[in-house]
Amino acid sequence: WVCLVCGGRPVKESKDIQLLFQGDQCSLVIKEAFMEDAGEYKVVAINSAGEASSTCVLAVEPKSGIHNKIHFCL
Repeated sequence: WVCLVCGGRPVKESKDIQLLFQGDQCSLVIKEAFMEDAGEYKVVAINSAGEASSTCVLAVEPKSGIHNKIHFCL
């Protein structure tokens, strides 16, 4: 089970926001970032072995066409 939260609210995947899983890494891909996407992101993964989490802060500058990729390594 993996949960992604920004500003205390769950983040839902969409055409612009995706979670990608490769081995033991989970990546958040934001295809086009807007000012409202800025904030602290936290991912929490839970399985039978326990729990792991990672956080990062995304800052968005007021320019068009900004693309960001955030890696959460669990």
